[in-house]
Amino acid sequence: DFYYTDIARVLTNGFLELKNIDLNNLLSVAAELKITYGQANWSNFIKDALILLEFNNELLDSEKEQKKRRLNKADEDIAKLNDLLKPIRKKNTIDDFLNNFKKLLLQLKLPCKLLDNSFGKEEEYIKSVTVLLQTLTEVLSLIKKEEGEDKKYSINYYIEQLRTISNWARFNVKEKSDYGVLVTSVNEIRGLNFDYLFLGGMCDGDFPTKYSPEIFFSGSFQKKELIHQTEERYHFYQALTSWKKQLYLLIPMSDGDSELVASTFVKDLEKLIVIPKIDSAFRNVIYSKEELLIELGTSPNNTVLQKAAAKHNIDLDKLLRSNKIGLTRKSDPFEENIYNGFIKDNSNNEKIEDYIAALLTKELSSSQLEIFAKCPFKYFSEKILKLKPIEEPKEEAEPIELGNVLHSILYEFYSIVRDRNVEINKTDAKEFEEIKELLFNIAEEKINKLHLHSPLAFFEKEKILGIDGIRENSILYKFLLEEKNNSDSFIPTLFEYPFGNFSRENNDEEKIPPLKIDELKLRGKIDRIDIDENNKMFNILDYKLRGKKPTLSEINRGISLQLLVYLIAGKHIIKLLKKEDFQAYKMFIYSLKYKNDEFGAKQIKLEGRKKLSDEDIIKLNEEYMEATEKILLEYYNKIKEGKFNLSELEDKEAQVCRYCDFRSFCRFQEVFE
Repeated sequence: DFYYTDIARVLTNGFLELKNIDLNNLLSVAAELKITYGQANWSNFIKDALILLEFNNELLDSEKEQKKRRLNKADEDIAKLNDLLKPIRKKNTIDDFLNNFKKLLLQLKLPCKLLDNSFGKEEEYIKSVTVLLQTLTEVLSLIKKEEGEDKKYSINYYIEQLRTISNWARFNVKEKSDYGVLVTSVNEIRGLNFDYLFLGGMCDGDFPTKYSPEIFFSGSFQKKELIHQTEERYHFYQALTSWKKQLYLLIPMSDGDSELVASTFVKDLEKLIVIPKIDSAFRNVIYSKEELLIELGTSPNNTVLQKAAAKHNIDLDKLLRSNKIGLTRKSDPFEENIYNGFIKDNSNNEKIEDYIAALLTKELSSSQLEIFAKCPFKYFSEKILKLKPIEEPKEEAEPIELGNVLHSILYEFYSIVRDRNVEINKTDAKEFEEIKELLFNIAEEKINKLHLHSPLAFFEKEKILGIDGIRENSILYKFLLEEKNNSDSFIPTLFEYPFGNFSRENNDEEKIPPLKIDELKLRGKIDRIDIDENNKMFNILDYKLRGKKPTLSEINRGISLQLLVYLIAGKHIIKLLKKEDFQAYKMFIYSLKYKNDEFGAKQIKLEGRKKLSDEDIIKLNEEYMEATEKILLEYYNKIKEGKFNLSELEDKEAQVCRYCDFRSFCRFQEVFE
């Protein structure tokens, strides 16, 4: 049987000719922007993404351009698809729809593609489309007869009919004489003969099936049940006369936790003849090529299996070599060989060495090195091979990313506040209202200029500017209150401050070179640096709209690097700007989530629960920064040496593997479980 649900696979596996349309890019953009339906949604979401891209200062200019090209290409391709589907998207009579639908299939060159990509299944593919069109024509003809031939229907109506047909319709391809295996129902084998016959499901309730009376029709229940049992017994008799060499009766023992009872037909047959049972020795018999490969993998020296492999043109040497590699990876996944991810010293390929060396001339970010720290193989897949999985678009509505816009608002606001020498925590009621007005005016002007179209943007704008138009119910007002209640002596001074190759909000800012640690060049952007001029100290603040704050354990293990890199870079930046040393004091994660219990600055304490003096805190920070530089260089040198093994973390499942896109082919479960 060939079900119509397979037609979707047939049409998407290269069976449509869409010239100059990048289907992979469309699917990737749809997953990225959470677009599941609607041409208007496509247009609006892409417009919003292009607008918000201009506010994203985390990306390099080349990365921005690449993303812009992808979004514009998707927008162009959706327009092309819309033009292609115009004839069937409008309301059509049934005759017009059938004509336009067939023309569309011809325009997409579906008949030719079916033959070009059939791989020996020409009959199945051709018949699937033929029967689809025949069944669709029959169903729509009945509707036309009932509703009238001039009535017009929308494309959604016709799609619903196609869906309904796909769920229940099926067909059989013509049986080839003495070829392959026929899988069918018992009542369809009458008149046929087979060398070997397998009757499955020989348990009560499946064969014979339970009798289900028609409750709306009169008649004797007992009489009808007797007729049903007679028909089932006759089908069993037909099956018993349809084989030449061997007949197998398959009796399932259980269904989940429920024990099943052998069919009464089998019990009756056993009264007439002796039915031998298949003993346990048959379990080792090879039934398929796949099972042969599995058996060879577990028993590579078995001469009988080796002869069977040779008979089926299996490359035994290649199989045994692959098997040996697999066993090596499982026994010691961190042995330094090319199959465990140690590619450079074992490859004898100068191109690999040159390629990695060229990559390392570029600036790295702390987030990239954090990926390497957690799993070198993931870093290799994502950052060197630049693999990106194509995901299916999700139905759940997710908030549009306005985080970069919020950063831009706070940047402009604090730049003005700093230039005016206003300290928010020292303002009176009147001054507080003035800066509140300033902040919301900046925000409204920026957000209104965006002209965002997608419905998901509405609630995000409300959270920033005030839910139901009430400013006090907003992220910005919570932010002002947090700053007002801050009683320390540190003044917010530097905002969205980049080091390395980053675009800048303000071109007047002094360009800060990348942070250099030996050969390693680091780039990044510090959301905020608060400075205490009197005590020559500074704090680092990192704004977060989502995600969890790093734990002390993660910092100590060298898998959370960003804040300490920002401490090192902050000291570097301030020395360049002020021509004197300032001491690193505190690190904060500043949550901008709307939730009351999560909003605000949370200090990351390297000292844990100990109470230390300011001098001891500064000394501890220096020790951590020195240790972080060594860790960064260690990761850099491992990348340079081509060491991209699997994760060595004890809690790798929780830290990196659970939601990793590359888990399916790094063979995590095979190696570690």
